[in-house]
Amino acid sequence: MKKIIPLLIVLFISFVLVPEASAAKTEQWELILNGGLGSDNCTLIEGQNGTITANGNWIYNYQGAIVSGPYSKAPVTIAGSSISITASGTATNPSAPPGYQTSPFTLSISGKACNGHGSGTFTITFTTFGWPSSISGTLKGTRTSGRGITAVAMPWIPLLMLDD
Repeated sequence: MKKIIPLLIVLFISFVLVPEASAAKTEQWELILNGGLGSDNCTLIEGQNGTITANGNWIYNYQGAIVSGPYSKAPVTIAGSSISITASGTATNPSAPPGYQTSPFTLSISGKACNGHGSGTFTITFTTFGWPSSISGTLKGTRTSGRGITAVAMPWIPLLMLDD
C-alpha cells in the first residue's frame, strides 16, 4: 500500500496538473497591404511537431473591385525575426463578368515580425485570363492576439554583457 500511494500521486500530477502538451500555439495578425488598399487577417498556428502554418483571408481593392482570397494550412518559415508565408487558393471578384469571377492565386509574403509588429512585402499572382498577372507591394502587420511563435526581442540582454 505504501508503494501505491506515491505512484498514485505521480499519476495524478502527470495527468491532472501538467498542461496538455498537444495544445497548439497561435498568433492572430492583422496585415495592412499597400497603405490600406488591402488587408489580410492571418492566424499562425504552431503544431505539436513544431510545424507552423497559416490560415487567413486577404481582401484587396483592385481598381475599384473588391477581390478576396481565403487560404488555409499555408506553410510558414520563421528564422529569428524573418518570416515567409506561401499560400494558395481561389480568389473571388464578384464584379467580374460571369466565367471570370474566380482565379487560382498564390500569395507570397516575406518580411520581419518581432514584438508584435511586422513589415515586409507581398505578391499575389493570378492565373485566370482577364485578371491582373499580379498585385504586389508593402505590408505592415500587428499581432492582435496570441504569442509564442514570432520573435520577441529581449532589450535586457545587452545589460548582461556590461562589464562590472
